[in-house]
Amino acid sequence: MKKRFKRNIFEIVAESFEKLFSNYSLVLPFVFSFLASFILGASLSLAGLSLEELNTRFLLLSSIAFLVLWLANSYFFSGAIGICIEIVKARKAKLAVMHSTGKKFFFRYWLFTLILGLIIVIWFALTFLLYFSTRNLASLLVLLPFPFFFVFFVFAPYLLLLNDVNVLRAIKQSFALVKSNYWTSFFLLLLFFIMHLVSLVPFIGTFIALLLITPAMTLAFTIFTFERRLHFH
Repeated sequence: MKKRFKRNIFEIVAESFEKLFSNYSLVLPFVFSFLASFILGASLSLAGLSLEELNTRFLLLSSIAFLVLWLANSYFFSGAIGICIEIVKARKAKLAVMHSTGKKFFFRYWLFTLILGLIIVIWFALTFLLYFSTRNLASLLVLLPFPFFFVFFVFAPYLLLLNDVNVLRAIKQSFALVKSNYWTSFFLLLLFFIMHLVSLVPFIGTFIALLLITPAMTLAFTIFTFERRLHFH
């Protein structure tokens, strides 16, 4: 890849789609994740068909299925980032990279999603607690800054793999990267959010998002992080 520092987001997005079409094995981790979700969901539905068993048994099975799927997705998604890093470094994308990076980083990736999930839950819980205690719609305005805050976390998984650091250091590095490139980071995230709205189209939209937009987004975020990461010590 010809390295040009601080390219605009449209150049990065264009390159991500171009590289995706020549390295379509990148799609496989997302397909595997979709299949794992489908299989676990179908198994859970079959296990819970009897209404008499929808209490403790169904709750236990759904909790186990959720945890298994969460860990599996951490493996697949960290593996997908590993493939993207190989592509960005002008190497041939191989499925074996998904396994090696997924195996090495899945727990750290899972821990990152846990931390981010807790932040999201706490933010929304406190907002609605404020609303129900005041019955004032204006209290919901506390939600408005969230997208602008969320962007600071976006590149942590990529820095986690690129720099092989722990989760807290990756988050710290993501904050530093976004701080230096805030609006570019924000509009890159916004652009792919708009693209993902295609998934609202029944059936075909889901597959466009799965097979095209999500892999391209992962690759674009990897390119962006690779080019703009600071020299952390």
